Amino acid sequence: MFGIGFAEIVLVVVLALLVLGPEKLPQLGKALAKVFKEFNKVKREFREALSEAEAEGKDVEQGPSEDAAGEKMANERHEANRGRH
Repeated sequence: MFGIGFAEIVLVVVLALLVLGPEKLPQLGKALAKVFKEFNKVKREFREALSEAEAEGKDVEQGPSEDAAGEKMANERHEANRGRH
């Protein structure tokens, strides 16, 4: 995960148990779980907002397609030619 193996995780848990005691360790676990849950929620919302912004930006950047622009020019030429006859 973060370059931490099973032995390191066990060591951290044992140290936390010694420092905090068995009464405080479950509370710490719950608090950490809430923090990670909130972090993941914010991360997900940020990704969704970024995806929406990218989708809107692509629509603006692309503008009308070449076919639509070509069709418009052809219609303008056709109208101009009609006026000559």
